[in-house]
Amino acid sequence: MELVNTFGYHRDNPNISLDQYIRSKRIELGESLKKKVKIYLDTKYWIYFRDVYLRRITSGPLVKSYELLESLCKSGIVICPISEDVFYEIIKQEDEKTLSASIKIIDKFSLGISLTSQEERIQAEILHFYYRYNNKGVSLYSPEVFAWTKTSQSLGTRIPCNTAFSKQEELVIQKVFFDQMWCTNLQDICSIIGFQGLKDIPKMPDLSKLLNEDAEQCRDKTSTFKAIFIDEVCLSVEYIADMLTEAMEHIYTKETGKVRSDEEKKDKDKLLINVVTNMFRLGKEGDNFPTLKVGAGVHAAIRVDKKRQFQANDYYDFRHAQAAVPYCDYFFTEKNLRHLLKMNSLSYDKEYSCEIVSKQSEALKILTDIETKRDLEVLI
Repeated sequence: MELVNTFGYHRDNPNISLDQYIRSKRIELGESLKKKVKIYLDTKYWIYFRDVYLRRITSGPLVKSYELLESLCKSGIVICPISEDVFYEIIKQEDEKTLSASIKIIDKFSLGISLTSQEERIQAEILHFYYRYNNKGVSLYSPEVFAWTKTSQSLGTRIPCNTAFSKQEELVIQKVFFDQMWCTNLQDICSIIGFQGLKDIPKMPDLSKLLNEDAEQCRDKTSTFKAIFIDEVCLSVEYIADMLTEAMEHIYTKETGKVRSDEEKKDKDKLLINVVTNMFRLGKEGDNFPTLKVGAGVHAAIRVDKKRQFQANDYYDFRHAQAAVPYCDYFFTEKNLRHLLKMNSLSYDKEYSCEIVSKQSEALKILTDIETKRDLEVLI
């Protein structure tokens, strides 16, 4: 692992806060990725390419796709960003050799890029919504700019705090720590954690039984997709209530330099919750809150289908969809999830201009077309 030394720079720039510094790095990264083709691979495809790398698969469309991706990523045209959920699923592997191979492939194809954690994306979407309609001289960047980070921070931005150093020196240490994490690839992070440490990371329990019981109860109350979708939106807004509160607190403190009273928090946050849910009720959400919308949509699509039961892997599959569809150009996934996202009641592939495929031949065609376009541009 290459060590970075930015102590001098940060000591010379004490007036830049930690939030300002992280924001500037995120904006710089987001702007640099605008023209890149973003292909989100769900865990199944990462495992496919791991097996090609290990020569467990030696022929067929996956081998050609691997070769094309290797070339396209190396040239900087394509990136295959991961997400926290790809990381969590990848580290479930019990064999150290296959896990190590998977991490190497992620570093190769992701170019060190990850979507921010779902919580951070939702917070960015909340802030964008607020400033979009209450712009007070704030530079407005789209959520797409703030959706990106480095693979070392795919689980969220971790910063040391409450150290024994002075406030000034702690700020320097915090920014240097951020720089070090920003420049460290996933192989090095996993090496530091160790194979046993990765195995010890808590895994998400199987929630399918609870979801199916809840869905069965709700089917007696609501029957139309629209009604179930709005119900899911309301549940999602309740789930992100703390994020809404945190975002509003950030905005209020930034604008006034003060801290809100408990009464102000209660009134303002309730108002915002009502605004968000009513937007969806009236079908006027537009492109706001895409993470919430995709999540509510796929859950509603399962609940409205009385023959479909929630499965154990749906938790990660749905979160892959929430990460991929609003923020990437292509999504290589499983047949069932592709069908769900493209069904008429959702049509998220069209709404978010994200091509969703599951067949290996379809993935190969997409990569071949990208390569052909690259070669034509070189000739021109």
